[in-house]
Amino acid sequence: MNLTPSKNTLELIQGYSDDIHCLELLRFFGKYSNARFNRLAIIHGLYNGSARSIAHSLEQSLKRVVEDKLILTSSENGINLYYLTHDKPAREMISEFAAIDSPRLRVLVKEKRSTDKKQPAPEVTVSNKSVIFPGLIILRQAGMGLR
Repeated sequence: MNLTPSKNTLELIQGYSDDIHCLELLRFFGKYSNARFNRLAIIHGLYNGSARSIAHSLEQSLKRVVEDKLILTSSENGINLYYLTHDKPAREMISEFAAIDSPRLRVLVKEKRSTDKKQPAPEVTVSNKSVIFPGLIILRQAGMGLR
């Protein structure tokens, strides 16, 4: 296995280094990339159901990755289900991210947090589409999502 994550994966880590729950959500969905989960199953999968004290912050993190179109939602029988985007480059990047072991990930997040303190995360505009950070193509154009 390649021990050095790609530039895109490093940018993903940098983009979410301020929110450990977002990183954990992306690792979770990267490991189970073809599954769909309701909110309670996500909490149990990530924290063995002992997440009452962090439920609100986890909810905010889930909302963030959904807004960024990395995690998609659907509703079946009145239950919201969450699943990984169908966008191939984003799926590959998240799968690569999910494969990073925990000790290595802690080091990378720490490095990216210290980089963030020195300079803000870049934002790039491509024509009328806003990209949150290079390497992670997230379109912010109204009505346009990744499929």
